Amino acid sequence: MGGEGSMMHALTSLKNNNRRRKQRRPFSKNSLNNHRSEKPVYDFPEATPEVMTKIKLDMVKNQKSERIVSIFIFIIIAILIIFIII
Repeated sequence: MGGEGSMMHALTSLKNNNRRRKQRRPFSKNSLNNHRSEKPVYDFPEATPEVMTKIKLDMVKNQKSERIVSIFIFIIIAILIIFIII
């Protein structure tokens, strides 16, 4: 019968996985905590209300320009599809 080799390979793979799982050592919690203690500290300046309003206005302006570009691209693609269909 066909396919016997593939089933044998699946069984040997399961046996190997069980063997490897038994040999595995769990992680040591001490080695994980050593790297987290060296966390960098950042000193960010406080944002004034004027800076925040400027950032918001810039974001609105960028969103408006991106919306115009996407609408323009959509119109061009729609016109091309209409000409291809006709």
